Amino acid sequence: MNICPQVIKSASPAFLELMCLGGILVCSQFFTELLETNVLMCTIRIWPQHVGFVILYGSLVIKTWRISMIFTIGARKRVSLPDAVLHKRLAILLLAAIAILAVWTTSSPPEISALRTSDNLIFYVCKFGIWEYTVIGAEVILLLYGVYLSFTIRKAPAQFSDKFMAYAIYNAIILGLVMSLVSRLFIPVTGPDMILVLEFVQVQVYASVTLLIIFIPKFLAVRKERNNQVCKAIMSQTSILAAAGRFKSSPSVAMDLNVNFLNYMVEQVEKSTQTTENIEKQTAE
Repeated sequence: MNICPQVIKSASPAFLELMCLGGILVCSQFFTELLETNVLMCTIRIWPQHVGFVILYGSLVIKTWRISMIFTIGARKRVSLPDAVLHKRLAILLLAAIAILAVWTTSSPPEISALRTSDNLIFYVCKFGIWEYTVIGAEVILLLYGVYLSFTIRKAPAQFSDKFMAYAIYNAIILGLVMSLVSRLFIPVTGPDMILVLEFVQVQVYASVTLLIIFIPKFLAVRKERNNQVCKAIMSQTSILAAAGRFKSSPSVAMDLNVNFLNYMVEQVEKSTQTTENIEKQTAE
């Protein structure tokens, strides 16, 4: 059986791994919320949040850009866009983001603001100033460009046009921006607990939900592809036996024997695994 199914190969595994890395970075910034609020923690929080965003959604947009180039410009002339070219473009985008974040954190570091709850309790929040909205505006432009690219490939063949990439970008545009707006509007009127809940939901919308939109259809497609490969192998073996003159009167018997044989092989593998585990336990004892 093919170890790397075609559906994964066509999705560019390197970019899928980069998306996972970006999602992990976006989620990791939430842990700084659980620590004491000070200038250092607020500054650290900026980096994984925005670098992870660029890696995650930059990979999505650049993959969509390649498909768009192939089915627009490629219709007139030959276009060669291997993964190496896309990696270079993503690296340029990432370096630009790092440069902007470096200027932000050095020229205008975050400030600490004290707020009061309805119970007259004081809590502290990070204030990032105009730089935060500038960076968010740049990220919105990146997402809008992704929406435009998704529109350009809407008529591409199904095996090339991954509609779930478009869904992931729409998720960030709609749900992500709504949660960002809500979390910022409610900071002055809610306590620290509700702020943490809103920011946690915002992080999950940008990272976890997007990754689920991308990966769940691929996992289902891999399972379907493997099931099809098993069926094809059984039918192929049955055809060989039938061609050799066996089971002419009852082809279903050949199918039953093939299925039983596969079940027998699975049982043997399981027994072998259990035996190996028992030996390792005895050796450890």
